[in-house]
Amino acid sequence: SKDLIPLRKEIRDGQRFRLELDGRFTADPDGYLEVWQPPVPGRKYLIGADTSMGFDDASHSRSAAEVFDMDTLEQVAEYDCASPTYVMARHLAVIGRRYNTAFLAPEITASGGGGGRELLTYLLNDHQYFNLYRYKHKDHIKPDPGRLWGWETNVKTRSIMINRLVEVVKERLCTIHSEALLTQLASFGENDS
Repeated sequence: SKDLIPLRKEIRDGQRFRLELDGRFTADPDGYLEVWQPPVPGRKYLIGADTSMGFDDASHSRSAAEVFDMDTLEQVAEYDCASPTYVMARHLAVIGRRYNTAFLAPEITASGGGGGRELLTYLLNDHQYFNLYRYKHKDHIKPDPGRLWGWETNVKTRSIMINRLVEVVKERLCTIHSEALLTQLASFGENDS
């Protein structure tokens, strides 16, 4: 789309890292974490994440996450790895803690075989990562709506997400550094996957 053309001027390579078991970022030109901006103390960050089942072939999607500065809407890091759900959970907890305990919004809809609900279990129980997106779930039996962890893409939330995305792109409110993310935005909506 012509609205994405202005975003292209900020596309550039970041520094690549792999994550160690102890939480360190180790420089690695083949690393699965690309960083454009290190965390700034006091800033708020958002991580949107979508897990796969850990298969590294063209027929399966890879686990992915985008890290954005919530004040500037600048993409500061990107995770792309054929990681199984338990590994991605550990990686997200490490990245989230590094980025000032970032607000993490994992996709929980298991379309295509992803493990979003499993990811939440690992984040909450194994990594004690609690700065997670929660949404109100209407309960027609209980008077108080329940609160569920994670971002669920469904008929209602998909239109909200797309409308906000279109607004941010058209108003040029974000900065994107990743060619992969820009390609995803350009092809978004072309098919159901």
